[in-house]
Amino acid sequence: PGYIYKISVKKEELDPATVPADASSIKYSLIEVIEKNEDVKLALDKIWTVKSINGKLVELPRIPDEDNDLVLSIDTVEMKIFGYDGCNDFYGNFELLDNLITFNSIGATEMMCNNTDLPSSYLTALVNTKTFKIKSENLFFYDTHGNEILRFVKAE
Repeated sequence: PGYIYKISVKKEELDPATVPADASSIKYSLIEVIEKNEDVKLALDKIWTVKSINGKLVELPRIPDEDNDLVLSIDTVEMKIFGYDGCNDFYGNFELLDNLITFNSIGATEMMCNNTDLPSSYLTALVNTKTFKIKSENLFFYDTHGNEILRFVKAE
C-alpha cells in the first residue's frame, strides 16, 4: 500500500482438469518490479495541521478542552477538502496532477470573528497554491513562483 508499481509477470495456463472448480485456470508469477513510485494520492489523503503561512509560524492560544488548530483534511477519493481557518470551517474541491494541485470552489461558515487576518491569509494561500511536496511528515504548498506559502505537519 502507498506505492504504484509497474511489473513484469509470467502468465501460465493450467490444466483445467487439475484446477478446483472455484479456482482460476491461469497462474500469474512475478518476474520483476520495473518501477515502484509513491502513490501521491495516498500520501496526501490525511489531516494536516498548519505550521506556517507565508513563512510566518502559526501559533494559536490554547483553549482548554478545544482543538483550535488550523487544519486541512484532504480526501483524495472524493477530491474534496475540509478544514478550520482559525474562525470558520471551510470546504472545497481540488484538482491533482502529479505534484500540481489547484483548490477551487472554497466556501466557509460565517462566524463573527474578532480577527480575520489569519483566516484570510490561510484561505488566500490555499487559493494561490500551485504545487506541493511531501517530505517525512510535512506537506509544503508553493505558489506559481515556487515560494513556500503553506507548511503543514501530519495531524496526530
